[in-house]
Amino acid sequence: MDPTINTVQAVLRRHIIEIGNLAPIDLDASLADAGLDSLGMVAFILDLERSFGIRVPPELMMPEKFASLRTATRTVSELLGRPA
Repeated sequence: MDPTINTVQAVLRRHIIEIGNLAPIDLDASLADAGLDSLGMVAFILDLERSFGIRVPPELMMPEKFASLRTATRTVSELLGRPA
């Protein structure tokens, strides 16, 4: 498995557990349905920035870029210059 998705999943897991959701994270499940509200999503993105040493520019801070584990991983991979 791609190391990027492993790290994104670990970061996401920390945020999901904080809100009391212990269910497995499906690759295409909505992160909003998993319990991340707008503030949780911002915290998740900031944590991704720290974990990967990247900056998510404002034009990429759109819900569809971080709607699921798959889309979040794709966005991070693009910022890292890796194939998604």
